[in-house]
Amino acid sequence: PASTLDILTGSTGSSPYVATAITMAPSNFTARTWQLRMDDGGAAGYGFSIAAAGNRILYLNNNNRMGINQVSPTYTLDIVPSAAEAFRISGGTNGTDVNCVIQNTGTTSGDDALLAFSTVAGAGDPNIRFSIAGNQDYSIGIDNTDSDKFKISATSSLGSTDVFTANGT
Repeated sequence: PASTLDILTGSTGSSPYVATAITMAPSNFTARTWQLRMDDGGAAGYGFSIAAAGNRILYLNNNNRMGINQVSPTYTLDIVPSAAEAFRISGGTNGTDVNCVIQNTGTTSGDDALLAFSTVAGAGDPNIRFSIAGNQDYSIGIDNTDSDKFKISATSSLGSTDVFTANGT
């Protein structure tokens, strides 16, 4: 063996070639099989996958890309949802802010961009923040401290100005 645990197995299929290293299946539910595989993904590169019931559900390739339900990931993280929900970020408790931030820092102009999707603390107020460092900072969201009004604010947080109600006023 070349390492502490060295598994060498033959490959099956043709483009991609699949070498199944480990298969785990309960004897009374053989359709619930899990496999760890080495894959030759063709143009997508080669990689490692986890398969459930013969279908690759997680794929890591040599090009530093990961696919979820995607064997040939085009992006660093490439998710192909099998249902209406692609992914979820949950804070788990009502007292926690939950954020998903997309940020571009280190721009040559110093105008670092930020796009944040948030639910705020125990109130659960959803908002979207658009920010360009040193220039603009806007928020759009719902603030339930004053009857769940929809607000657009020219600051990073929702204030009492620029309030819109359901009838558009």
